[in-house]
Amino acid sequence: MLPKKELNIYPKNEENIRAILEFYFGKYDFPEDNATEYLMSFTSLTLNQTEFIARKLSESWESVFKEFLHEKTTIQNLMKYGIDGFTKSANEISPKPKNPRRIKTLEFMEFVKSTEIDFEYLEKNN
Repeated sequence: MLPKKELNIYPKNEENIRAILEFYFGKYDFPEDNATEYLMSFTSLTLNQTEFIARKLSESWESVFKEFLHEKTTIQNLMKYGIDGFTKSANEISPKPKNPRRIKTLEFMEFVKSTEIDFEYLEKNN
């Protein structure tokens, strides 16, 4: 569901990660809480994939996360929801079906499916 790694044209480095975080989350004034280092540790995610996750999280903040997180969170925490949604199965997020983190992560993934114009392209080409 993520963009293909082969379509990545920019290096994944701290400067580019910070630029993505500022672009998508700067208006919310969330604390970073080591988000740059956290994202750099995901060596399997390319910069374009990281940017896609950040974009979808930013787009979904109002409708999916704002009330649930009581309007307060960190960028790192929010990125965890996104990365879990794109890289883990529901059972890997939590084996308990009623776990709030699992429920919200799955709700986020439904938001992505319903709002991504090229979702079918992403799904077929990954």
